[in-house]
Amino acid sequence: MEISKFVMSYDLHDSNVEKYTYLSQEHKVILDIELCNWRQRAFQKGQSEITMKRLIFDDVEDVQIEPSNLEIKDFEILTVDTTMKNSKSLKMVLHDEGIIIVMVIIAGRVYWEK
Repeated sequence: MEISKFVMSYDLHDSNVEKYTYLSQEHKVILDIELCNWRQRAFQKGQSEITMKRLIFDDVEDVQIEPSNLEIKDFEILTVDTTMKNSKSLKMVLHDEGIIIVMVIIAGRVYWEK
């Protein structure tokens, strides 16, 4: 799925990034996310409100993380958006205990691992 379509299709606000992995040789970024399933359009009564999901970015061209010296583990997602300049670019703002991280990923596609 294109990043711009993903951003319009899923609501990641209040979900947590449990783990971040960058596989530079494979041009992949993997985010293990504790997803607020109840915030999703397709959520139905009786489903788990919170679920663990793995989000995979393929054909990654660039990853920028500020500050770059922090391990991304159990950070809450504040916002997710595409940049105006590039629909292949996802900007995610994370926070934990007063620490803010801005992550920008430029990739060809993104999908949930099955």
